[in-house]
Amino acid sequence: MVITRRQIELETFLLISIVVVGSLYFAIQKNNHQPQFSFASGISPVSAPAEIISPKITVAQQISPDGEKKVIMKVTENSDNTKTHDLSTADENGANEKFVFTKILDSSKSMSIPFNTWSPDDKYFFIQENAGENKSIFVFKATGESLFPIGSKFPVRQSSNSPPNSNCLPLIISYSILFKVLYSALQKGR
Repeated sequence: MVITRRQIELETFLLISIVVVGSLYFAIQKNNHQPQFSFASGISPVSAPAEIISPKITVAQQISPDGEKKVIMKVTENSDNTKTHDLSTADENGANEKFVFTKILDSSKSMSIPFNTWSPDDKYFFIQENAGENKSIFVFKATGESLFPIGSKFPVRQSSNSPPNSNCLPLIISYSILFKVLYSALQKGR
């Protein structure tokens, strides 16, 4: 194989051209500070997720005298400065919960479950609404089936000594300053 001078010149020229083009490419890349591909420009900024504020829920309950039922009041503080009072009854272990009543009150009013909320026979209970000096009571069946208005009379036994079918009725009195629930010996129908 015979190499001619022309071939050597041509190969040398090609080799020098490749070296010059490569050098120019690296020199241009070094002086150009901007990257060719910018991944950050296509990414939108991520904002932190909005904080979710859960309403504050308070639970109060009172167990019946026989220990088998309980009244449950869940009070939810709303964002509009009101409170929602949800009333329910359930078995002592929390099973068979039945919704009874709900009421929304402004911040100047409240509702509570008195310690003596249950009737002696566990068929009725009452709750108290407090509006400043004014107190009101609401009477309910423990089953949640119906609501009795303030001042209602309903059948209960006066004491454990009274026979199951005694004619005793509770007398509910609502005062402007305080309330009382009196189990009196009134005859039915009087």
